[in-house]
Order: sequence, then C-alpha cells, then structure tokens
Amino acid sequence: MDLSHGVHQTTMVYLPKTTKKLKKIIKVNYGKDINN
Repeated sequence: MDLSHGVHQTTMVYLPKTTKKLKKIIKVNYGKDINN
C-alpha cells in the first residue's frame, strides 16, 4: 500500500517521458494482478 502511494506520488512528480514507461509497467503489473 505504501509502495502504491509512493508510485502515485512519483508519477505525479515525474510526469515526463517516464510516464509512458510507468504506464506500461503499471498496466502490466495491474493487468497481471487483475488477471490473477
């Protein structure tokens, strides 16, 4: 839960090119979690 908050804050602070990479990583992580 703490990691989730940190990731969200980091994403809000670092909204440059990392957004696409983070989105892809989050999509994969969330997709796996949802699929499971």
